[in-house]
Amino acid sequence: MRPPFTGPLTPEDHRDVHEAQTVIRILVVDDAEVLRRAICRALSARPECHVVSEVSNATSAIEKAKEHQPDVVLLDISMPDLNGLQAIPLIKKVAPRSEILVVTQHSNQFFVGEAFAQGARGFLNKSDLAAELYEAVIEVLLKKRFLSTSVRAQQFGIGAGGCRFPWRLLGFRKRLGEYFRERRST
Repeated sequence: MRPPFTGPLTPEDHRDVHEAQTVIRILVVDDAEVLRRAICRALSARPECHVVSEVSNATSAIEKAKEHQPDVVLLDISMPDLNGLQAIPLIKKVAPRSEILVVTQHSNQFFVGEAFAQGARGFLNKSDLAAELYEAVIEVLLKKRFLSTSVRAQQFGIGAGGCRFPWRLLGFRKRLGEYFRERRST
């Protein structure tokens, strides 16, 4: 069994996760087989990512989370048995150290708020998947909240209108400082 992610990274670190010489164990849960396999391929292309299992429903996700104790669980909301929001606390119960990243097409305020209330660490809209999947995995692994670009734009107006900040390159304090300095200069 591979060791869990225990790297010394902090949000202010500028090192890549692969420099910490660790493996990120990931469970992928989505009922859409084509998308689930694409996510697995994208993650497996990163040497530090190891997909321990992929499943198509929440019941199997709970079993696999208990068995593998993944570092990160990528979880869809719409599934045939339990929905992802119902599954979050059940997964956290059997795998308390696992971080949950909701990956879904639903990004209205209810779903975002409920996902975080149930214990999710991040929320990634499927429309942002290609550009932000790896960043989202790393952010939740570092115990930081993650909202994808389209969700931030919809919920808070951040990043809207073609304004896209280099979020993944900056620590949270630096992000805020940079944002306010930029606003003052315009």
